[in-house]
Amino acid sequence: MKFQVTVVSILLGLSLLVSSKGAVKQGGAGLGAKLFAENCATCHEGGLNKIKPEKTLKVADLKANGFNGPADIQQRIKEGKGIMPSFEEKLKPEEIKAIAAYVWGKAQKNWK
Repeated sequence: MKFQVTVVSILLGLSLLVSSKGAVKQGGAGLGAKLFAENCATCHEGGLNKIKPEKTLKVADLKANGFNGPADIQQRIKEGKGIMPSFEEKLKPEEIKAIAAYVWGKAQKNWK
């Protein structure tokens, strides 16, 4: 009986390890999408801007507003500006990075 419990425990641990590694591999875009939906989509659903329609998250508007890559987007997420709050205390650095990468990637595809 003790042997069976040990084997089951080992198998369960291995399955959790494998599933967590799979989550990490797909996590980049998946994590960014999830965090964007939870924190940003209220104002920026589909890459739009419900508050200032001329400042969308589409490539042309991002570049016109001084955003030339994920690092610039990360900075805005951290600092906020105007009505957009700072997320630096709410999100971990890796979460901010994931959102910025997601936004930049979606912008490159015109949010499709």
